[in-house]
Amino acid sequence: MLNKYFLSTLIFTFFLHGFAKSLFASGSNWSAAIFYVSEIKINVYESPSNDSKVIGHSYFLDKLLIVDDPAGSGKFGWKKVVYPLEGYVEDKYLVTMEERSKRYGSYWYNDEDENATWKWEIRTCSNQYTFVRKHPDYQSQITGVIMDEEKVLIVIDTNGDNKIWTKVLYPYDGYISSEDISEVSPNIILSFGGAYGIKNIPYEKNFTNLKSPFGGFLELSKTNWKFSIRAGYSYSESNISKYDLKTRLIYVFIRYNFFSLFNAHLNYYVFAGGCYWYSSFQNTKYPSLESTYYPLEKDKGPGYLTGGGLTYELYNFFIDAQYFFFGSRQAVFGRDPRQGEFTNQYKLYPASNLVNVMIGYRIIF
Repeated sequence: MLNKYFLSTLIFTFFLHGFAKSLFASGSNWSAAIFYVSEIKINVYESPSNDSKVIGHSYFLDKLLIVDDPAGSGKFGWKKVVYPLEGYVEDKYLVTMEERSKRYGSYWYNDEDENATWKWEIRTCSNQYTFVRKHPDYQSQITGVIMDEEKVLIVIDTNGDNKIWTKVLYPYDGYISSEDISEVSPNIILSFGGAYGIKNIPYEKNFTNLKSPFGGFLELSKTNWKFSIRAGYSYSESNISKYDLKTRLIYVFIRYNFFSLFNAHLNYYVFAGGCYWYSSFQNTKYPSLESTYYPLEKDKGPGYLTGGGLTYELYNFFIDAQYFFFGSRQAVFGRDPRQGEFTNQYKLYPASNLVNVMIGYRIIF
């Protein structure tokens, strides 16, 4: 049975998801990325369904600009295409730039080279507001209004020389005055969640897991970073016979994403960092003697963490399967004995190997 603290964190995460989705319903929490067609020919549909109207086709290694909007009408297994045509395609027929390079090598063109005919950017409105128009003309029909600091997805035709108007793809389709938008800084990503240890192997020989570890974490990153900084808390208990060892960790580590699979939904990462541990040790066989002969002994000190894991992302939710090793010096429980005196002193390693499952949520600012 899952620990009650982990269940509470899970329920709170789902509650916060609903709140965050409502908070960002204005459409500012979307992102864009380039994907490539992995099949000889695929259909582009009017809506995310195989039963909807086919409005076009894309072909092997065609470059498609995709928008992911949690507040939109997306559907699992589908991607929204906004350029060079607009519609929906099935996710399983697309690959990322990294996956394309691994599959087909360097023979194929580089997406960022001088031969590319178009490029995309995300910019922000630099005025109090500005209009998106159907055509590049101030007298043209207005298709939308962009407010101060609101994001827009634009496409730039590298063969063109129009400096007055810029083509907008999202959240509205049309044209915007080039002087009303500016380059956007990378977005901040804040992640949080709960952790539950499905496996805990104490470093100390013959000790076994008494209570599966649990905890929580906060993580900070940016949209243009491959690394993040995570801070968290973990609590675990192990024992041998009637002796209980309890350890609390406060940790900080740097996590680095090595590579992604399945259209960037699955990510492999490694991490390393430091921690500060607080441990207690006690003989619980004789409760009546705990205050005299078997008091609760404590120790604390610095330690280190290292490990790796897999993260699966779905919209702004993610689930981690993570291994980490917590290392420390040998803890000393109880005072040093004086000559001719008996004392209950033990020297043990509070370190352990853990396999955690973590569920969390990301908010992009």
